[in-house]
Amino acid sequence: MRILIVTPRIPYPPYRGDKMRVFNIMLNLSFDNQVYLLTLIRDKNELQYVKYIENLGIKVEYVHFPALCSIMNLLKNILSKKPFQVAWFYSKKFGQKLKEITQAHDFDVIYFYTIRTAVYKSNIANKKVLQVVDLVDAISFYLYGFSLNLKNPITKFLVKLEAKRVRSYENIASEFDIALVTTERDKLILENYSIKANFKVLPMGVNESFLNKKIEISKVDNYRILFTGNIPYWPNYYSILYFIKEIFPLILREVPSAKFYIVGQKPPKKLRKIQSDNIVVTGFVEDLASEYLKSAVLVAPIKFGAGISNKVIEALTLGVPVVCTSLISDGLPAELRKYIFVADDPGKFAELVINIIKNPSIRFTFAAEAREKAVKFFNWRNIINDFVETLKVEIMKKKNCE
Repeated sequence: MRILIVTPRIPYPPYRGDKMRVFNIMLNLSFDNQVYLLTLIRDKNELQYVKYIENLGIKVEYVHFPALCSIMNLLKNILSKKPFQVAWFYSKKFGQKLKEITQAHDFDVIYFYTIRTAVYKSNIANKKVLQVVDLVDAISFYLYGFSLNLKNPITKFLVKLEAKRVRSYENIASEFDIALVTTERDKLILENYSIKANFKVLPMGVNESFLNKKIEISKVDNYRILFTGNIPYWPNYYSILYFIKEIFPLILREVPSAKFYIVGQKPPKKLRKIQSDNIVVTGFVEDLASEYLKSAVLVAPIKFGAGISNKVIEALTLGVPVVCTSLISDGLPAELRKYIFVADDPGKFAELVINIIKNPSIRFTFAAEAREKAVKFFNWRNIINDFVETLKVEIMKKKNCE
C-alpha cells in the first residue's frame, strides 16, 4: 500500500510518548509499504531528522512553521471555538502542501496523527482515499482531570476552556473512515460522548530494544524505586511530587535505604532542587531499558490522564514489578492487569512498594510470566501487522460502497 502520514511535529527523535507512537507506526509500516511523511518543522535544526527518516526509506515533505506563527494563531483564535492546540499547529501552507501531495500521488491511506492534523482533512484532493485519524487518547477526558488538580485560577480556567473546546472538536472523528485510540477505555469514553465514529483500538507498543534486552537479575538493586517518562508532562510531574510528598516518606520509615530515581528528559529546576541521598534526578538517559532492569520496582502513582502508560508496558516487557493507580491499570488489557499491583491510597501504595522491596522473589515468580505475555501483546510488528489487515478490510468496504 501507499500510505501518507500527516503529523504536527517531526516524529524524531522518538523520546516523547507522542513522537514514540507515530515513529514506530511509521517505521513498521515502511517495512512492507511505501510510506510518505508530511510534517511541520519548527526550526532548521530539525532538518537533520528529516535526513534520518529519509534514510529509513520514507519520503519526507515538510513545511517550516516557527513558533511565532503559532502565537499569532492563538491570538487570532482566542475567541473562537477551535481548541488552542489545533490553532497552535494550523498552517495554510501545510494544508496547501497536503493538497499538492495528494494530487501528485495516488495514496491508499492517509493517516492523520492527533486532532491537531485532523483539520487538514478538507485539503485532501482525492476524497476516495481511506482516511484515518489517530486520536491516541480521549484528550478532553484528560484535560478535565487535569483542571481538577490545578490551583491557579487563571490556568484552571484556561484548561477547562480547552477541555470544553476539545470535547466538541473530538466529534471530527465521525468524518473519518477509521478513528484510532490506544485503549478500550478511551474508546468507551468517546463512544459515551455519542461520537458516531468507526473506533478501532491501536495499542501502544515497545521498542525492539526492550523486547530483546537480556535480563540479569544479579544486577538488580533491591532498594531502587523507579519513575520514568516525559517529566514536564503534567500528569507525570504531578505524580512525582505526589509520590515524594505523600508516599515516599512512608516507605522510608520501613526501608531507610530506599532510593527514588526520577529518569526522564527536561526535569524542572524545582525537581532538581529536591534531590537528596534518597532522591535522584538523572535527566535524560540513552539506555532507558537498563534503568528499568536495575530497579526493584516501577511506580506510576498517576491520578489523572488518558490512554496507556508507556512506562508500565515497558516495565512489564522487562519483567519489572509495577505499582500503579487504578487509573493506569484500567488502561491496560484485561489479560495483563493481574500482573500489576494497584493502590489509590498513599498508605496502601507505600505498603505494596515495601512488600516488593522486602520480597525480591516476587520478581522471579509472576514477573517472568508477565514479561512473556507483554512481549507478545506490545510487539510493534504484531500490532502493525494487525493494523495493516484492518486497513485492507476497510479499503475494500469503502470501494464496495462507491
